[in-house]
Amino acid sequence: MFRFGILLAIPGYFSIAFPVSADAQRQANILFILADDMGWGDLGCHGNDSVSTPNLDLLAAASVEFDRFYTNPLGAATRASLLTGRYALRTGVSGVAGRTSVMRAEELTMAEVFRSAGYRTALFGKWANGQQYPNTPAGQGFDTFLGFYGESIGDYIDPQLVHDGVPVQPKGFITDILTDSAIGFLAGNRERPFFCFLSFSAPHSPLQCPDMYFDKYKSAGLSDRNAAIYGMIEHLDANIGRLLHTLDSLGLRDDTYVVFLSDNGPEGSRFNGGMRGKKASVYEGGIRVPCFIHRRNYLSPRHMAAPAAHIDLLPTLTGLCDLSLPGTIQPDGVNLSRIMQGAPDLPGNRMLFFHHANAGDPGRRRNTSYPAVVRAGRFALVLDEAGSPELYNLKTDPGQTTDLYESQEKIAIQLGEQYLNWFIGVTRSGTAPPPIPVGWPESPETELPANESQTVGSVHFHKGGQSNDWLEGWVDKRDTATWEIDVRTAGDYIVAVRYNCDSTFAGSQLRLVSSTGEMLDFNVDEVSFSEEQHGPDRAPRREPGTKRWKTIEVGNIRLGKGQQTIRLLPHKPTGGMLEVKALLLKKT
Repeated sequence: MFRFGILLAIPGYFSIAFPVSADAQRQANILFILADDMGWGDLGCHGNDSVSTPNLDLLAAASVEFDRFYTNPLGAATRASLLTGRYALRTGVSGVAGRTSVMRAEELTMAEVFRSAGYRTALFGKWANGQQYPNTPAGQGFDTFLGFYGESIGDYIDPQLVHDGVPVQPKGFITDILTDSAIGFLAGNRERPFFCFLSFSAPHSPLQCPDMYFDKYKSAGLSDRNAAIYGMIEHLDANIGRLLHTLDSLGLRDDTYVVFLSDNGPEGSRFNGGMRGKKASVYEGGIRVPCFIHRRNYLSPRHMAAPAAHIDLLPTLTGLCDLSLPGTIQPDGVNLSRIMQGAPDLPGNRMLFFHHANAGDPGRRRNTSYPAVVRAGRFALVLDEAGSPELYNLKTDPGQTTDLYESQEKIAIQLGEQYLNWFIGVTRSGTAPPPIPVGWPESPETELPANESQTVGSVHFHKGGQSNDWLEGWVDKRDTATWEIDVRTAGDYIVAVRYNCDSTFAGSQLRLVSSTGEMLDFNVDEVSFSEEQHGPDRAPRREPGTKRWKTIEVGNIRLGKGQQTIRLLPHKPTGGMLEVKALLLKKT
């Protein structure tokens, strides 16, 4: 197994201090901490006596805590809403697979708002809203980025990350690495305001956990799965303690808003305060998460009883920092900053809407436009995958055990109509995933990853099309992978392929065809074979592992400006095994 101590900051990453004006010095900082798949019940202060979270418990007690804070049931949509203050469907995010998680580049994000006000901005950790510029952190307002673009990565030990567009593989455990890098950023920007978004991967799978934490919970009699999850959470808590200590040591604690929340409910069954549902569910257990905001000697600790949501954080944080939102932003959320400081709560009849992934048209494809939930006052209208309604009184039935639809049909129908009106509004710009942007000057090389293709024939994904997946099962020329692209700059592009193949397939000819009639035939002559590897998982995984991939340039293809498709197929296959990880297009 493995053991890790505290790591030093990654050398050379964040050591530059930037000049600052006197006006900028008076602005408050933001340290925004997001956990991944951590449920409301995964905190000791919420009644869970099986997990140890001393730093978060103390932070919650010293914060404004939202007792009923809601997100989407899956993470990519939540992240888009946090960044924009808008419902995810309005931003183009409708799922987590392929390109359904990509947020439209024209959306104005929290990072762009704070950067325009003179803040230094950084993201450490998971992004999940697009991996090609301008849908990347660099294109959405972050001055620096260390982390990964997709929904998950293969390993948390010596992880394969990206630092400002360059692949890196720092040593250690990812939670420590991200914290070390954030600490370096805080120290390097102590003289000017900063917006630091620390997007942890814990406790999302793969379930890998340092020995000292896993052994503690395993010896307490927990299953391997829950021992790993609680161990990852305690490890996360320890790193949050390090961040708070850094703010103290730098003299920044009183000038920094510390925000903590999770992106959705817990993945799997464990203590969650008696709530029904878990991750991917629109019942309370899937969408209600911990959320608290702290600023020492400025915000008085209190509990906020009225429901709030991910869409509220952008207007609220800009309100706390006395920043005006640009007129181009039309947030769905509301500014809660005055309420946090003692003003009367919002009216109790506020409606909030939460939708599962994979949107569709409610009038035509009901099976893909649900499940969903409408949160209104004491009521929650839950719509299952077929749109069948269930009504619950959360004040008297927080566990959602008694369906009141028959006795309160009028209320349920009214809420259902409100949902349909909302859905039509947020999907007015469509829900089709955007094509892959190619040929931006800021990013001359573009990766077309396997999991963002559409397949025909025998070719298929190794793990169903998740992040870091690859294509396999190439048999004959009917087996095709197609990528939708949008070329910004017309011209000649160097094509490379990232692959593995055995000796039987070596010598086969592949063909690349564009919808504009361009064609490139090339041979795969070199054998490359790599077994799937992964670190010491504590419980079975669903994510693809890691492999070594061979990358070869295969020729040039001319691409016109605008939307088109690129298709890859075996033109003259000889049998055997071929795995394709990605195509690469680089402007000459």
